[in-house]
Amino acid sequence: MGLLETPSRSSRRTAVAAFVAVALVVMACGDDEDPTAADLCDALADTEGVATRFQGFDPTDPEAALAQLRPARITLGDLLDEAPEEARADLTTEIDYLQDLIEALEDVGPGDASAAATAVQSVTAAHPDVGAAADGLTAFAQREC
Repeated sequence: MGLLETPSRSSRRTAVAAFVAVALVVMACGDDEDPTAADLCDALADTEGVATRFQGFDPTDPEAALAQLRPARITLGDLLDEAPEEARADLTTEIDYLQDLIEALEDVGPGDASAAATAVQSVTAAHPDVGAAADGLTAFAQREC
């Protein structure tokens, strides 16, 4: 099986793990308005749909992947506005990863599963810290929310 045929399990797992971590943070938290842990928890609780946004995520379907990634990117940007300093770096890492995924998939032709898989692999490889950021956000949610 060639590199262009299907995304590696590691790349796919990393992408899905990052999305799941964001969903876990959303599911775990509550509502306020300053950049404190409570504010982020509240903003997360007020964010509808993030927890289910990545169900069925398929990086080989560029149109469907973009339909999931674009709103998630906007949501994470909004959450960054409510994030305390301790969560900002991890959220920024996730945002950068999603933005790069979006930009890479926008360059893929409709229905080109091989190119989409390659794009996801490339972006994932360029963001080795996304898994640690997802873990950091999950830990933050468990501790603070």
